[in-house]
Amino acid sequence: MINFIKTPAYETRSRNEDVFDYLCRLGLQLIDPPPQQPGVLDLSANLVLHSPMRRVKEALALSSKTRFVEMHSLREIPFDLAAFVTREEWGKYGSALIRDRFKEAFIKDQFPIKRTTLIEEIKQVLRRCNDEPVGSNIFVVSHSFRLKIIEAFLKTEGRLADNPELIHKYLKAEEQTYKFCHGFSISNNSLPPS
Repeated sequence: MINFIKTPAYETRSRNEDVFDYLCRLGLQLIDPPPQQPGVLDLSANLVLHSPMRRVKEALALSSKTRFVEMHSLREIPFDLAAFVTREEWGKYGSALIRDRFKEAFIKDQFPIKRTTLIEEIKQVLRRCNDEPVGSNIFVVSHSFRLKIIEAFLKTEGRLADNPELIHKYLKAEEQTYKFCHGFSISNNSLPPS
C-alpha cells in the first residue's frame, strides 16, 4: 500500500506579524516553520519518501526499521500568494479563493515551476515507489497542493499531464484539500509503470 499524507500541523498564523504577510512569505518559501509536534509521525513502513521542508523532516519519528528518503520533488510548490489574491480578497473569501486561483495557475502554467517539471517530479516519486517490492508499505509525506496534483495524476492515469483542466475534478475551491496527516492511499499494483 502507498499512503500519501499531508504534513503534520505547523504554524499557519504568526503571532508576531500580519497573517497575510506571513502566508505570503510561507508560500514563497522564505520561511520554513517547524512542526507543532516534532516526531509526531510514527509511521510503520518499509519506506518513507518525504519533503525536505522542515515541517515534514522534523515531524518524522525515525526508526531503524524504516528507510527514509528525502525527495526534492516532494517539496511544497512555491507560489506568490499576493499574485493570487489581494489582501482584501483573501480577507473576504479566504482559502477557497486561493484553491481556485491555484487551479488557474496550474492550468495556465503560471507557477515559478513549470507544469512539465511538476509532472516529471510526480513521475520521479512514482518510479521510486515502483522500485519497491509489491506489497511494501510506503508512505509519501508532502504538502496539500502537491498531493492534489499527484492524486489527480494517478486518478486520471496520467492524462492530467496533457489535460490540466482535469484538476477541477480533484481540487474543489469549496473543500479543504486534506487535513493535517491525512491524504489518500493506493495499492502498489495500481501504479502506472515507471
